[in-house]
Amino acid sequence: FRTIVHALSNAKAGDTIYVDAGIYDSYTVVSSTETAGIKIDTDNLTIIGKDSAATVIDPPGLYWYPGLFGVYADSQSGIVVKNIGVTGAYDGIKLVNVDNAVLWGNSITSCGNSTSNSNNMGLNLQASSYNTFSNNIMNSNTNYGVSLRSGANGNTLCSGTITSSTLYGIFVNGNSANGVCNNVVSQSG
Repeated sequence: FRTIVHALSNAKAGDTIYVDAGIYDSYTVVSSTETAGIKIDTDNLTIIGKDSAATVIDPPGLYWYPGLFGVYADSQSGIVVKNIGVTGAYDGIKLVNVDNAVLWGNSITSCGNSTSNSNNMGLNLQASSYNTFSNNIMNSNTNYGVSLRSGANGNTLCSGTITSSTLYGIFVNGNSANGVCNNVVSQSG
């Protein structure tokens, strides 16, 4: 396929999409006020980039706009996102009601707005359970590097590097039984 958006629109459960090196600035509509560079709407889908420094999602639009996401999924199960870079989005990766996902080896940099009243994040996880996040890099994202919000239960966040977040490197609120281990958090908050 010529675009990630086209590949995703033809994907079926169990498919793997390999994304070659490049900067991808196409987008898809999430809602009337939201867009994403990658919108995952298929269960058990795997997306693998060449490596997170070479396969970069840079969605078009103003990075401070609250409806601009690099990778977005809502109500999926069993997705895998591996070796993808995201930059220039409001939330780098946003997962809502997503369970049993694996995010591995991704890099999320320079996402969000530095205004004090914004709630943007590198990784934004809401009402999602039993997901595994490993070996991811979150750098220079405002205001949170990683946010596990209300109803995000039983997730594992390990072996990541989180640097230069304005408020918090890792923010955990209103959830339980999450495992956070062997992460390096620096120059945050």
